[in-house]
Amino acid sequence: MSSKPGRNDPCPCGSGRKFKLCHGRDPGPEAAGDRSHVDAGRRALEWIGNRHRKALERETTDLLFEDLWPEDGPHPEDVDPQLMQQIIININEWMLAAGSIEIRKELHRLNDMVLADGGPPLNPAQREYLRQLGTTPLGLYYVTDVTAREGVTLVDALAPGQPPVFVNDVALSDTADPGLLLGCRILKLGDRHELSGSVYPFPELGAGHAIDGVREHLAHEDIPAEERIYEQGWAIMAIWLDHVLMPVEPSELRDASTGEPLVFVTDHYRVPDAGALKALLDACPELEADGHGGWVKLSVAEDGTRRAALHVHPGKVASRLEVFYRTEALADEGRPWFEGVARDSVKHLSRDRTDPLEALRGGLEQDDDR
Repeated sequence: MSSKPGRNDPCPCGSGRKFKLCHGRDPGPEAAGDRSHVDAGRRALEWIGNRHRKALERETTDLLFEDLWPEDGPHPEDVDPQLMQQIIININEWMLAAGSIEIRKELHRLNDMVLADGGPPLNPAQREYLRQLGTTPLGLYYVTDVTAREGVTLVDALAPGQPPVFVNDVALSDTADPGLLLGCRILKLGDRHELSGSVYPFPELGAGHAIDGVREHLAHEDIPAEERIYEQGWAIMAIWLDHVLMPVEPSELRDASTGEPLVFVTDHYRVPDAGALKALLDACPELEADGHGGWVKLSVAEDGTRRAALHVHPGKVASRLEVFYRTEALADEGRPWFEGVARDSVKHLSRDRTDPLEALRGGLEQDDDR
């Protein structure tokens, strides 16, 4: 079960960019040399498909539609094609990392098959990529820092005591904000950390539910120690599919880091002197550039992760500025702090409050109308 996006289709990594400008870019002659891991997954899956196509399609289809697909989920033909493409790419990588197929009534792990003698022709970098793919857990990570045009810093959301990891990913740095929760595999390739390719982005409204769901699944006493890595990845995939196929509408949403009711608060400001404001914000040690022309103030949550306490965004028109908060408490604490930093370079105009449930309902209604 495989599907390669067209060059002008959205990249399945979730970056929002066209495939040809993201993970579909031509790596160039240097990257195609013996040190490049490019195309390792595609080569491996094509090799298996050429030899055991029916077995591969049967196991992949059963995994997706029998084991993972929500019981009351939509018919696959009714799913948005771009989302379905991302689902298929994620499932294909899962099969290559942890899946097995039955050949002559015996189960064979795909990762072992492609790395064994007689497997597909691979250069050393491609073999190392596939080896790490088969041994690296699919985990949950928070984006804590974004370095524009370079990459992002991730912390383990399931084991907050682990040190943060900087991941080289230009596409993700262009689209991610601190606080984003991702399901992904982090591989060490040469002197860089990179994502394996498949990602499971969780909306902020579902981050806490995803973490709790994985932990609850792993708390089952009947999971053998040697199966925990597999079960963790399986749970992440299943919860992500639930989120993207059947968005849940809880009666009350709470912020994952503070536990307070979630309310989107935006303060609007007039900016008499944009140059003076930029100088003040750039000089503030508690603010960091967000890579999108704004700034973010990060705070340390109770679980040790760093999450955004406020976002400073350029306004929709010139000489305007917006400061965004996730809760009333953060807004009440953040406004005097921000105005103390910005001083006379801003003048407060108004404050908007948005119920995230109403925003979600409105978005769903717009989707239904299209």
